[in-house]
Parts: sequence; structure tokens; C-alpha cells
Amino acid sequence: MRKKDHPHYWRWQNMKKRCNYETGSRYKDWGGRGITYYEKWDYDFWDYVAHIDSLPDASVAAEKGLTIDRINNDEGYFPGNLRWATKSTQSFNRRKWGKGYRYYPEQKGSKKWRVRLQINGQKKHYGWFATEEEAAAKVKEVRDGLA
Repeated sequence: MRKKDHPHYWRWQNMKKRCNYETGSRYKDWGGRGITYYEKWDYDFWDYVAHIDSLPDASVAAEKGLTIDRINNDEGYFPGNLRWATKSTQSFNRRKWGKGYRYYPEQKGSKKWRVRLQINGQKKHYGWFATEEEAAAKVKEVRDGLA
């Protein structure tokens, strides 16, 4: 099979683009903040494929709608830091929250932080918190309960 015909080809290309191309629209969120990838994967697509296909859930990823996620969002694309994950799991694995994300604490006029999450299409309110740190702790608690 040619590289371009492989299901992981565009995933591999997009990983490199996000990390390397300063003119890319999302570079600031990856390469611009130091996210890199395993050096061998720059030139060895088949090694990348072998690693991705060796991860747990690889055999059911397509049918379950899973995509590649970095376990530690502050680290790069390296063996040991990748997994197949649902969009819900990935949405909790962000470096910050803010408008535009589906899962976030938001500050209202009352100067409290509201934690409102949408998981698998269902919205749930988890409460109001005095500080962003308390709200973030609640999000982490919910996230850990889903894992």
C-alpha cells in the first residue's frame, strides 16, 4: 500500500504540520508552544503506523470514532504519550478552558465559576464555584470519573 492510501497518512501529515509549519493556522497551539514529535517519525511513516496500530483500542478505533490523543497535553507526540481516545476524553485533556470549547467553567456576572459539561450529547450542571481553581478541580474530578 502506498503511504497516501493508508488511513493514518493524513493524521501523520497533520501532526507534522501542527508542530513544524509556522504559517499554519494552529501552529501557535502546538509547535509554537513547544509541542514536537518523535524524531524518527519525521521520515519514517511506517514506524509511526506500527506504533499507532500497537496502541490499545487500535483495532476498534475506526468503528468507535476514536482519534489519537496526547495523554499529557503539555508533551509531544512520542511513544508512551499517545492513546486512542473519544472526543469526550480529548475535550477534557486541554491546557486551558475558554469560550469555544464544549466543556468549560465560565464566569458569570456573579463572579463565580460555573461548571457545565456536555458529555455524549447530554448537558449537566456540576455547580458554581468561588474560584477558577475550585472549578478546575471539579472538572478534573468528573474527568477522572469517566476514565
